Amino acid sequence: MSLSKKGEVHLKALQLPTNFPAVIHQNNQVYETFYFAGNFADQADGPNLYQTVGLTTWRQWTEKSLPDNTSQFFWKGYIPMMRTILNDSKNDHSEKPSSHSTR
Repeated sequence: MSLSKKGEVHLKALQLPTNFPAVIHQNNQVYETFYFAGNFADQADGPNLYQTVGLTTWRQWTEKSLPDNTSQFFWKGYIPMMRTILNDSKNDHSEKPSSHSTR
């Protein structure tokens, strides 16, 4: 999001940063974490059947890009990001050799 000059001056006067991360990702040898700031998954008009084939694509195409339309972020930002995170995690786990012995 863009910050107005007035907003930037106000934040700097309070010694606050002018940008805030929405997602913080940490990865080490033991685990991988994601922290989502704010109300990322809050979506009042979510469908009853989240796994309906094609629903996400249809909503991404048809969701109006208006400033007051909060559901566009859910369908055009949150869902694609979660898909990427989950697919990357799945791929990472399938590439690592299993620590379990099969005797």
